[in-house]
Amino acid sequence: MVTMSSSSVGGGFARHSHTTGSRSISQRIGIAIASVALLSFLLLMMTSSTTTPRSTPSSIASSSLTAAVYAPLDTAVVSPAVVKASLKHQLREQRQRQQHQRVGAGVVDNSLDVDDGSMSNTPIDAQTPSLDDEPTPIALPVVCSEEMNAYCPANMKCCPQYSRLGDIGGSNLKQSRMLGVATQDATIVGYTCLGSAKGVYPVGECCDDEVGTTKGTGSGCAIGYKCAVPRQTSLQSSPDVNSDNLLTTRPHCQKDEDANPLDIDGDPIDIKYDTLPRYSTCAARKKEDIAQPLGLPIPASAASYLTGEVDDDGDVLKVGGSGEEVDGGYIGQLAYYSNMGSITSVDGVAPRLDVRTAVIGIHGSGRTAANYLCAMIAAVEDYLSGKPGSLEGMVSSVGDGETAKGPISSIRRRQQQYDTTFTAKKEEILVVAPWFLAPEDGDPSLSSNLPVIKWDNVHPIPHTFRYGGESIGIGIPTANEGDMDQAGKTTISSFGAMDVLLETLCKKERFPNLERIIVAGHSAGGQFVHRWGISSDSWCLDQTMDNLPKVRLVAANPRSYAYLDGRRYFPTDSNKLSEKDLNEPSFFVRRDDEKKKGDVIFKFRELTSIEQEQCPEFNSYEWGLNYNPKVPAPYVKFNVKKLFGLDDDFSDVFCRYASRDLVYLAGERDTEKLGNQICNEDGYQGPTRRERSSRFYLSLQVIGREEGYCERGDVELEKNQVHTHRVVKDVGHDHALIFQSEEGLEGMFN
Repeated sequence: MVTMSSSSVGGGFARHSHTTGSRSISQRIGIAIASVALLSFLLLMMTSSTTTPRSTPSSIASSSLTAAVYAPLDTAVVSPAVVKASLKHQLREQRQRQQHQRVGAGVVDNSLDVDDGSMSNTPIDAQTPSLDDEPTPIALPVVCSEEMNAYCPANMKCCPQYSRLGDIGGSNLKQSRMLGVATQDATIVGYTCLGSAKGVYPVGECCDDEVGTTKGTGSGCAIGYKCAVPRQTSLQSSPDVNSDNLLTTRPHCQKDEDANPLDIDGDPIDIKYDTLPRYSTCAARKKEDIAQPLGLPIPASAASYLTGEVDDDGDVLKVGGSGEEVDGGYIGQLAYYSNMGSITSVDGVAPRLDVRTAVIGIHGSGRTAANYLCAMIAAVEDYLSGKPGSLEGMVSSVGDGETAKGPISSIRRRQQQYDTTFTAKKEEILVVAPWFLAPEDGDPSLSSNLPVIKWDNVHPIPHTFRYGGESIGIGIPTANEGDMDQAGKTTISSFGAMDVLLETLCKKERFPNLERIIVAGHSAGGQFVHRWGISSDSWCLDQTMDNLPKVRLVAANPRSYAYLDGRRYFPTDSNKLSEKDLNEPSFFVRRDDEKKKGDVIFKFRELTSIEQEQCPEFNSYEWGLNYNPKVPAPYVKFNVKKLFGLDDDFSDVFCRYASRDLVYLAGERDTEKLGNQICNEDGYQGPTRRERSSRFYLSLQVIGREEGYCERGDVELEKNQVHTHRVVKDVGHDHALIFQSEEGLEGMFN
């Protein structure tokens, strides 16, 4: 933290006053005129508002900020640089006020995913040094209606829901609602919650929905878009129908040509596409359900204790975290949100007989767990309500006599295949969103007095939770009940904490009828799910055991992957390759390369000595599985290394990972060129998240063939593919749109 003494502050102020006093009269007049113009401009922005026939509690509180976001830059009055600086200052001040009050518009700083590890993406207010250096307060929920006890998670927007008015207004009324235009005679009967794609983006506009039209959820659009109705066009049966045309046959979002949206720093937002899918919103929650997260007690047996011994790599050995019994009870608690309250067994609380499916949403680097809970609840609602891609939606799309069944992924052990006619009721689906807290997230009060476990967000590299990093040190429990020995410290891997969460759900005494668990993460959360899937040896993931819930992992839009061997895809001469060759997984085709003005063919192979010299870290963890002193992850090292053979063979590591039910989701529009955290497109993985996803998936197919699809012992895969990969149409780097898409719903539930 940068600090200034009182003398330096006073000296700076005195010098500034002296300089001002020496200015000429003409200079003073010029400054006064500019100041008046600037104040007039800011006053206009603060008093103006978007044109809406009726104001809601959230729209009233957000009107001044919305006007600032959409205000045109009038360079004839004030220079753009001054306007941008003024907007930044105004936006920051308003965010700081919203952080400390319960009534707000839901447009604040750390909204949804910022990124997934390319930089330190801490909330802006958290980066600004506090004057008193006190812990940062947690972001407070947004009040939709105190009378209705309706609240949204911090950094989201309250969207009103209106009563069904029968035939009043006819089709014009219905169409006006789909366009997001409210009517004077409609009655607000509830609220839903709308988020945004990135932490630097303000929340967009709500689409007014009648209760009953979306079965408990609403919809909304991203910033810079407006709600649009389906276009009345007939689709051709041709398979080459443009996906944008398909999107516009449903309620969607249309680019607002009159909008000039700015992010929370006052920078213009680049609106790349004419249309986007709509967000599905989740129902607003009671204050008591969202104001504070819950806490999952972490047993001492899951933690890592320093032994004082050193291994061959120079790392201090740790014990625990692998099933050993360690005295001391619990070391701390993992924060989480849930749609059903506490998931732990409590004396006097009956088992949850109703829960048959559990969905766990892993947040990205923005660490907005409550927002992920909302997005996952909305996805569940979509799946059950008949949205295209859901079970009901597929039933309605098949012909007479056919049944709607989801795709059968051949990666599952034969004896453990899912029933593809999955059905469930809303009250049978538990949704949980763990919160891997960082110090800048504040100090929430959880379910007990146990220490709150946090992970460093900066050191040794950003967002340590995503690769299984160890937590910030916690006092070791002593023999005295409830006491902590602060002289000694222990830590726990984020993956170890995830094991505890999973195993809590797998315990029959709490959830005796639980049949399946879906663990889905996006961006940094996608990295988490992928690497945890490689390294975890939790008994709940052992699908050969009887009576365990079936577990599916869904990794969406990770920035990078931990490859299972030392090969990567490199450009090759395509002159001698046939179309049959190019369909093999050992080749990857980049279509319409911008530089090459055509397709580029890549082949999966070992690196040359020159390529290794250019990027020596290409296969170090987190990019591969080789030891990496820069990214300490003892949990991963221990659980992976114990599977090695005498010759450090990765076969057992691959076969355990390949035997797990895993789906990769890649946004069709997630094509942003990524910077290099290490070298050469992050260790020869590719320039974009979408391409990296395809390359890694193909590499698994190559290794799967070479390993004979692991036909040995209890690990037996079907003989045509390893895992499942889906490209999500019309979606970029956006967790809500990914999981609420047709491909996302099928990937999670079918």
